[in-house]
Amino acid sequence: MQAVGDALHTILCAVNFITDTEEKNKMIEEALDNYGVTAFLDSGETAAMTERFYNKLETELKVKSFLPEWPIQYVHTNGQVLKGWVDLVGEAADGWLIIDHKSFPGSIDELKKKALSFSGQLAGYK
Repeated sequence: MQAVGDALHTILCAVNFITDTEEKNKMIEEALDNYGVTAFLDSGETAAMTERFYNKLETELKVKSFLPEWPIQYVHTNGQVLKGWVDLVGEAADGWLIIDHKSFPGSIDELKKKALSFSGQLAGYK
């Protein structure tokens, strides 16, 4: 299922920057095909999901601009250096949001357990 997550990651990073609907749908179809996940993900449903994702960020969190795959580096007071790439950074009126999108095919109960496995990564964003 890694390929599903990789395909969704690629699509979420690029789709919001394509304004033409036909071009956007073509990019989604090509990404799903390139990752070999067309048997698992429908391009129309994936397009609708990306619309809901960005609409929610824009309407509920008031994000006005997005920076995909943004490089970060932080030196902790103990000298430890944290560096990497943030999936998506959003600029809102009251500050910046770090958006680390994940996909998971399990049940809600399994999802909660899986989410906890990312607590270390989330702590690094503090």
